[in-house]
Amino acid sequence: MFKIYLIRFLCYFMPPILAQRFRSFFINLKEGETLARDFNTRVFTGGVFVGNTRDFHALKVLIHGYFDWRNIILSKAIQMLKPGSIVEVGANVGTETVSLADISKKEKVYAYEPVPFNYNYLEKIKEINPSSVIEIFNKAVSDTSGKVLFEEPEITYSGSGFVAQAVTENTIEVDAVRLDDSLKEEKSLSTILIDVEGFEYQVILGAMSLIEKHKPFVILEANARYLEKRGGVTLEKLFELMESLDYISFYIDKTRISPIDIADFQVKTNKNWLCIPKEQIDKQPFLSRKIGYNAWNPFMRWFTI
Repeated sequence: MFKIYLIRFLCYFMPPILAQRFRSFFINLKEGETLARDFNTRVFTGGVFVGNTRDFHALKVLIHGYFDWRNIILSKAIQMLKPGSIVEVGANVGTETVSLADISKKEKVYAYEPVPFNYNYLEKIKEINPSSVIEIFNKAVSDTSGKVLFEEPEITYSGSGFVAQAVTENTIEVDAVRLDDSLKEEKSLSTILIDVEGFEYQVILGAMSLIEKHKPFVILEANARYLEKRGGVTLEKLFELMESLDYISFYIDKTRISPIDIADFQVKTNKNWLCIPKEQIDKQPFLSRKIGYNAWNPFMRWFTI
């Protein structure tokens, strides 16, 4: 544990783009797995995260105070442009949920997570952050409601579960909902974040009315192999779906957001996308600058640029 806290201290004064590289050089994630220590820690936005070092996702939060800082920076910037509730589909153990609650202020954060073990951590996070605006749902999200098979993740890689097409020794049956049904009474919606290991297309299909009504910004994971193997669709089809909803999609790169080139899909097989409503497309440079500025911001724990 001393080594982990030493690396944490050294990373404390580094901008995120350097800190993550530094950590990966000195910390083998197997070390956290062997230690298997429960912990509480403050994330870079101020809230308290609860986790265990054996989980790859949680260990990164312990060291850095964030897992995917770009999604949080973008969500915070989007709140400035379009205040409203935030929806997180595939909340995992809450690595981003805590920060989303911090930046949402009084707006709701709706977090969906089907894996019971992961959901238990969300319950702890909600309890330990008493002023939290988080509402949690122990459910999968799809284009239909009912029961679905779900492949449970390894305990050391909590974010790797996915909706399954066949029964295996690791599948469980979970409840699934459509966002159109679950959030049909929602008055305002700022951002939808989707990370469901290849089932993103189906989540969007089940949220068409919600998206058309509120025109939220959408941040999603786009993994070509997972989309085809688990969701039965291609990257191109996902891109075309967002186009049909009047969205323009961008890659979230290391220091900016950049236009998606269809011809380059085979190269960029695993990227987070930011999908911007066409009426908000003039905000793209502002959002891109937020990524670039904070990639090199060594004081991100205290303030974002």
